[in-house]
Amino acid sequence: MIRFNLKGALYLKILMLGLAILALPDTASITTTVVATGHGAQVAEWIVFSSNRDGNFEIYTMNADETNQTRLTHNTVDDVFTHWSPDGTKIAFHSYISDASTQEIYIINSDGSGRTQVTDNSRLDGAPDWSPDGRRLAFTCTRGGNALKDREICLVNLDGSGFAYLTTDASADGEATWSPDGKKIAFYSTDEGTYEVYVMNADGIDPIRLTSNSANDWPSSWSPDGTEIAFTSDRDGNYEVYVMNADGTDQRRLTDHPAEDSYPAWSPDGMRIIFNSARDGNYEIYVMNADGTNQTRLTNTSADEFHPDWWGN
Repeated sequence: MIRFNLKGALYLKILMLGLAILALPDTASITTTVVATGHGAQVAEWIVFSSNRDGNFEIYTMNADETNQTRLTHNTVDDVFTHWSPDGTKIAFHSYISDASTQEIYIINSDGSGRTQVTDNSRLDGAPDWSPDGRRLAFTCTRGGNALKDREICLVNLDGSGFAYLTTDASADGEATWSPDGKKIAFYSTDEGTYEVYVMNADGIDPIRLTSNSANDWPSSWSPDGTEIAFTSDRDGNYEVYVMNADGTDQRRLTDHPAEDSYPAWSPDGMRIIFNSARDGNYEIYVMNADGTNQTRLTNTSADEFHPDWWGN
């Protein structure tokens, strides 16, 4: 794992196991963004991300309109790869908080309190994603001697119990992302040499390859209705954001810029996608329509903003 080459090919690869401590904003203390829908309903939305604007990478939240940017963690190590819990009350992430030599998964409450260490071993665990029922985390785990090659998809309960392997093969597997209905998990695998996107049943059975090319592809986010997967690929020369149907058909490019665009995540209504981009010289958070139009910058600092995730009720 490249621990923190954040300027290289797509932070390549905090993705392989990042370093993030999940921090969650307190839904009672955050000023929310209220979005009116066409049906008259209202949705409160927040975005969580990591930034090194204050020195090292810490967890921040902001409203979906970029306002009320708030720092949640204050650690001497990097906290990254954040994901909201399904109910928006917690954030999962990975970090080296307990031991500088081992990367572990943590959870915090939405106000930054109640930090809980989920995994505890002598290897590297990272890139957690919540099951839709909020009871388990799928994550990238290393239990062998080579952090780059000995990566598998694993499951764990929130209290650290119930550890189980979902993949056990000679290839590197990682970046698990759960389908909204909880029946499928998308992930990357190097089974064919390059990073490709696969989907398997939530019990690890019946893995199916969705992408097939000489470049690197890895998944980031399912659409809220489970019909599409947003992913990152360098198949056209540099890292860009793509979308495909959940069965791998209709793969289409959404971003087209000489700089790196990566780590897409869907809005709760499925109408927009956030991602990080280096098009301004540093990594910032952008938002666009789900068809790739209207790409708009949300953060604007001289630092790097990384791996956004979107939650709304």
